[in-house]
Amino acid sequence: MCEHRRVDPIYLWRGFRHEWLREVLGFRLPHRISRLHSFIDDEGAFRFAQSTGVDGNYMRPRGRWTALRGSGLAVERREVSLRWHDEVEGPVPEARVALREPVRFAPPPGAEAFAVLLHGFRLDTRCCDAHQPADRPCNSNGFWPVELGLRVGEGRREGGEVVSELEVELARGWTPTRGGVPFIEEKPLNVRLDYALEVGVTLLSGPAAQLRATRARSEVFGSARAPTRVTPVERAADAERPLATGLTGFRFAFEAPGSAPWLRRRGRYLTTLDFGVDAPRAGEGGATVAHRAGVWIPRSVVGTDLRAEVESALLELGPGAEVTHGETEGSLCIHSSDQAPFFSHWKKTGPGVGPVQSVDRVEI
Repeated sequence: MCEHRRVDPIYLWRGFRHEWLREVLGFRLPHRISRLHSFIDDEGAFRFAQSTGVDGNYMRPRGRWTALRGSGLAVERREVSLRWHDEVEGPVPEARVALREPVRFAPPPGAEAFAVLLHGFRLDTRCCDAHQPADRPCNSNGFWPVELGLRVGEGRREGGEVVSELEVELARGWTPTRGGVPFIEEKPLNVRLDYALEVGVTLLSGPAAQLRATRARSEVFGSARAPTRVTPVERAADAERPLATGLTGFRFAFEAPGSAPWLRRRGRYLTTLDFGVDAPRAGEGGATVAHRAGVWIPRSVVGTDLRAEVESALLELGPGAEVTHGETEGSLCIHSSDQAPFFSHWKKTGPGVGPVQSVDRVEI
């Protein structure tokens, strides 16, 4: 649906950090992805979701946001809904998809300037036995990621509209250890997987005197065992104007750590996903914006290199605009299913762990 509104305040999504916290035998417990949500709803609350599959775990997910108040600023939000299924191919099996979807906005009269930004996403996956070969039934609804990325283009004017392109990249594969311990407790790679992805896209618009947007991109490379990389990005800007930031894209890809066939299987269990952009810091003649990019795997997972990207927009606002930056923390806790092995079976609630829930909504 499409709705043009003048609201107070205008909320911008600046990214997320999801980190599983439970340890087993001194190792942080990782998981596949089967549900991953981070977005701000229409009532101004942050929504979080993630699930584990078999083993129980808990986290304190974080959502980064900015609230704007400014004369002449308007916001239009679209939710792009994508549905597809994939299929693994190749001697080193992987399944991948690259999608492009136009997003159209109708800015109000007098909107001379605009910025197109991500507003969050909801990703859910499901394995359906009816879509699998008869001799290879579903193993799990989750997947071992190889690549994942979302990006919105800067946008262009077409008549009375602003048109941007939403780009989605997703690839999955098997792990070097075939999903577990070879020949002892392996987890098969689903041949096909069904995806439901909802991506929120925001158009912020206003008079030229009230809004100027410039983009920047950063890329980092290194071990997936390293903590989140924080990359300062210098921007030219009028430091006398109120400044804000929004996230326009993020992406990561694992790179095979060797040429042996088993190492070329790039899928991995994950413990942490952390992508976002910090509040800007004004300086002489410009501003510095820190990009955060991190995917972390524990020592119990075969090591790999990581290439990660972040893209953001710096927003220079007009006189009198008010900007507030913040982070919101949620609580997710999931008990082990009956299929969990005895040594990792886990069912806890209470202080430090939280109530049992795979989704959470927290007012900003």
